[in-house]
Amino acid sequence: MKNTKSSFIITSDKKTAEKLLSCGCEQIPTSDDTYTFLNCPLNFAQANIDTKKITYSNILCI
Repeated sequence: MKNTKSSFIITSDKKTAEKLLSCGCEQIPTSDDTYTFLNCPLNFAQANIDTKKITYSNILCI
C-alpha cells in the first residue's frame, strides 16, 4: 500500500533500506537503528520492496 500523505518512510530492515536507496529515495540521517527516507513517488511492486517492512509517518525523530 502506497501512502502519499505521509512525509517519511521508516524501516529497521537493512535490505529494505538498501532497496529504497537504490530506487532513489533520499535517506535522512538518524542516530538510532532505523532508516528514515523522504516519501517519494515509487512503485513498490516494481522495486520488489516488502511493504510489510516499512512504516509511514509525518513525525521525524532524529
